[in-house]
Amino acid sequence: MPGKDRDNSTPSLELDESTGAVRINGRTIRLRPKTHAVLELFLQSPNTLLDKRHIIDKVWGDTVVTEDSLTQCIGELRRALADDSRSIIETVPRRGFIFHMPKGSESSPPQNSRRAKWIAWFAGLTLITGAIVVAGLFQQDSPEAAEHEEFIAVASIASPQEAVVSSARLLSEALRLRLDEVATLSVRSIGDWTPTGLTAQDLEPVSATGANWLVSGEILKVEGAESNRVQVWLWNVSTSNRYSLGVFSLPLNSDAESTLDFVALRDLVVERVLDRMPRHALGNDVATFPSTLRDFEIYAHVMVELEKERCDPELAELMQPVVENTPGFTRGWMALAWTHWVEYWACGTGPESLYEAIAAAEQVLELQPNDPLAIKVKTSALAARGEVAEALRVAELAANSSPEDAALWSTVSYLRNYAGDLTLSREAMDRALEIDPLVLVAETGETPNVYIYVNDWQMYLEAQPPFDSPFFNFQRAYALYRLGDTESAVRIAADTRQRFPADLYSRFCSVLIAIIEDKTDVAENILVGIMEERDSGGQTDGEVAYREAILLALAGRTDRAIARLQTAFHQNFVCHECVRRDSAWSVARDSAAFQEWLIQQNGLR
Repeated sequence: MPGKDRDNSTPSLELDESTGAVRINGRTIRLRPKTHAVLELFLQSPNTLLDKRHIIDKVWGDTVVTEDSLTQCIGELRRALADDSRSIIETVPRRGFIFHMPKGSESSPPQNSRRAKWIAWFAGLTLITGAIVVAGLFQQDSPEAAEHEEFIAVASIASPQEAVVSSARLLSEALRLRLDEVATLSVRSIGDWTPTGLTAQDLEPVSATGANWLVSGEILKVEGAESNRVQVWLWNVSTSNRYSLGVFSLPLNSDAESTLDFVALRDLVVERVLDRMPRHALGNDVATFPSTLRDFEIYAHVMVELEKERCDPELAELMQPVVENTPGFTRGWMALAWTHWVEYWACGTGPESLYEAIAAAEQVLELQPNDPLAIKVKTSALAARGEVAEALRVAELAANSSPEDAALWSTVSYLRNYAGDLTLSREAMDRALEIDPLVLVAETGETPNVYIYVNDWQMYLEAQPPFDSPFFNFQRAYALYRLGDTESAVRIAADTRQRFPADLYSRFCSVLIAIIEDKTDVAENILVGIMEERDSGGQTDGEVAYREAILLALAGRTDRAIARLQTAFHQNFVCHECVRRDSAWSVARDSAAFQEWLIQQNGLR
């Protein structure tokens, strides 16, 4: 620090610009590209105060990032340099940083241009009821060790529902044939395999084949959904641990009328299996995949929990060391971004979680520019911070530059809801589903809300993925209720409330049941409790507040509904058209309070 003697024991440092590696006291550490660029900038101007904005402009150029991105790079450099005392990288509050050059350090001149491959691993792997066994998966410690042929066995299909057996069989066979085309894989059948539980005994037949890993799955019918739910698992045969590898949708059957649709979706699922197959199994470069099995297991556990769309404040703490150990693990950074996003709206951790979510998403965008999931979480967090116009600008810029990326159009639809333009929102969602009918995925909590806002309940049920979480189940129950199917709505809501009693959307399920049963006092009391908790915890979210307003309106509590509607607007959810078009406001529209509110909204009518 200024005025203090510097520690003469600071490490020697060599920077290899050709590989992005830094050697510290003879130990080689590979840095992320932006972190490497920050270190280069420091080495060009040692012992000089560099302003934060100057660093951001030099390293990120025209890319719009927050100071959180620079903070992440500084943190990575300090860990690499063991600079716990911050004597090498000195922070000058509200201004920038001074880099004090370690003794004996140098920057190597550029060699032939070589860049590390940043391979994004998978968030999910899709299969069927039946199984694939992967022998020796994730056990190689380097790319060179992963060049041998991998053994994969495909089990015969078994489905708990007779109605979907044919779908499972067709999907299983297509996947087996596609895997046969991969030169580094050896594929064979191991016969029937139907687990009765989650014990080592269940896995004994698989263990007898010499396999260390098993991928299995099931096809289930979800009540109120228009598709089957395909859930896939990865098993560690030696420990009997099981991890989720993803969830997808498939049509309810494969009869003559729907054969073409089914085949198209089946083939899309099969290709995604190949895209998301672990690089270890395919014998490819695994340099950016978690280097230890423990880190993979942590990542897999976090993905399981994210699919539940509920509060778990420990998830971010679990993921942070994983991405620090393997900075190029893009899927890990994406998981970290989503943990912070879920923290914000499910745990009430406040705006700091939004900053962390944006910072993690920007790490993904450094590794994979225009990554759709990173754009999704970054713009969602920006909107929640009140920066709706900037969020929409970022999303539309990305979508227009990659017009065939369905996930980007889904994000545009979400932000158009926030901004209140339902016509353009529906156009964007229609376009996304036309490009890719499997675009909506569980871990990101994506749902076609625009169809609810325009009262197209049937289209919502057809488009919403059949995921089993409080969030998706409430949305499904609510749409069924608005369609008049109160029996199914109550059944889904009651089951969700029983299985996830503490979740926000399970509590919304309780509100919905009370409204259906005409227990409006109960509905109001539950909602008031929810609103007070979220507001006092700094957790108020515009779209959630709008949903609370709708439920209050359906319960006949017009004054409270309008007050919550105003809260939604204050939180930048400015969907005037939602109010115009949603029939839930039909009773409230005749009240004096609602007419006064319309006048306050500059003549909204």
